[in-house]
Amino acid sequence: MTDKTQADAPTGETAGAGVLSQGEIDALFGAVSSPEQERAIDVLIQRTRDGAMQDLPLLEIIADRVARALETKLRNFFGENVSAMFESQQSVRLREFVNQIEMPSLIMIIRNEDWSGQSLLIISSRLVYLAVDTLLGGKRSNNELSTDGRQFTSVERRLMTRFASNFLEVVQDCWEEVVGRSRFRVDRIETIPRFALIGQPTQPCAVSKFRLDIGDRSGLITLCHPLSTMHRFRQTLSQINFREEAAAPEDAEAVRRHTLEVPLQAEAVLMEAELDLETIMSWRPGTVVEVPRGLNAVVDLVVGGRKVMHGKLGRKRGRLAVELEDFYTEVDPVRSNLGL
Repeated sequence: MTDKTQADAPTGETAGAGVLSQGEIDALFGAVSSPEQERAIDVLIQRTRDGAMQDLPLLEIIADRVARALETKLRNFFGENVSAMFESQQSVRLREFVNQIEMPSLIMIIRNEDWSGQSLLIISSRLVYLAVDTLLGGKRSNNELSTDGRQFTSVERRLMTRFASNFLEVVQDCWEEVVGRSRFRVDRIETIPRFALIGQPTQPCAVSKFRLDIGDRSGLITLCHPLSTMHRFRQTLSQINFREEAAAPEDAEAVRRHTLEVPLQAEAVLMEAELDLETIMSWRPGTVVEVPRGLNAVVDLVVGGRKVMHGKLGRKRGRLAVELEDFYTEVDPVRSNLGL
């Protein structure tokens, strides 16, 4: 009787209130026993991640701004034509993202000075070799660079740290336009992905991928921000529409002043004519080309290949001069925008 009582009695592991056995859990949710159920669970997890990204629509807007601003920044850095394109943005768990890093890649830990957290910057090996080749004056060929899986040298790391600093300056400027001060800097470089876990493995992260084309070759750069570092800006990032604040009056005046100080070359066109090649080939030093216009003839003032004003030809203080009369219609919108 004692043995039967002990066999029927619940064990210490299942006697606790609210604790279910594995069989009861399977009965409640349905055991995962078929590929269809596994796919359904994968879809449910992905929908949860997508929902987290949909709650923060400004993340994609910021990433798109980064891509547009990168072209000018990196064109000056490389001294080469650079095209940047925002490819995709998704939400993944940190461990999943780290496990998907293709090696060899340059893994940079980014310190978010004002966010109290860290981010990851992953530069593909193809982009590393391409950037270094461009910076060191390599041959501009269409051949793919060899990515033999070797470790990156100290020179390559140093050059790519400078490259990352320029990239982060653009990221910083784009974030500051939306959420305020956001400083980023390279903290360290890792070569083993598992050492790049910058937080809880299960926390969701916003992963933005950018493709850079330098000449006829390209490579990928990926930026991973844990969503937990953005909790202070969640209300701002959840806005569907974002309107930039109007520039301060003193800033607008500074832009106007500097615009008006841009040097331009103006040309007064006295004559335009179509001549045959034989006539032009007959020209010699001292040949006189007659201008079939006298005083008071109407001439055009050309700036940058565009006609901006017209006036009358005349003389002033013994020199040939043009008395300006009026602007061409297409110039008026430009003058209006500058407040002239």
